[in-house]
Amino acid sequence: MSDSLPAMSRISFFRVPLVCEAASHIGCGTRARPVLAELEREPGVREAWLSRDGTVLGVVWADEACDPERVLSTLRRHGVAGLELKGPEYQRSCDSFAAGGWYRPMQMQDLSAEEARVIAARLIRRLEQDISVSASAAGRLAERLEDACARALAAASPTCPSTRREQIATALLDAGRDFLDPVTFKALAAVVSLGHRPLPGES
Repeated sequence: MSDSLPAMSRISFFRVPLVCEAASHIGCGTRARPVLAELEREPGVREAWLSRDGTVLGVVWADEACDPERVLSTLRRHGVAGLELKGPEYQRSCDSFAAGGWYRPMQMQDLSAEEARVIAARLIRRLEQDISVSASAAGRLAERLEDACARALAAASPTCPSTRREQIATALLDAGRDFLDPVTFKALAAVVSLGHRPLPGES
């Protein structure tokens, strides 16, 4: 959070659909990063923040001349729907913002790293349902998948879900290609083909 909390009259909050597609308890760093970065380049905007769960965008204005339409216009350019919060929802967002746990553009990699851990653990669980993998091999593979996924998320398309899925899948397969024996790699390819999002019944 800011070194000194600004007057709440200089903060606007917006409901946004920036929840992570692979980990529904956090915001999506890949999609949110360019949005927040562009907002912080806008005249009159001091800071742009995303709530941890990816549902609320907070904009700290540099002065009293708040311009919510400027925020909504930026969101639309990125294909993101936005709704300015008023009344009780605004107050709840103020309380949440004051409590901390929100993220600026340069902190989006923290959310992406957490998403990568979730995806890697999910794929390992799927893999272990199909083939026997030693605990040590599973641990090493999880580390490789997590690292590859984090790098893929940092470079993935923020606007095209199908391209993003392909980029992540390619990175995950590359992480196991030279590490696994042919049988295990084939099993990994099968679970990766199911996608990085949770399937019904998965966490």
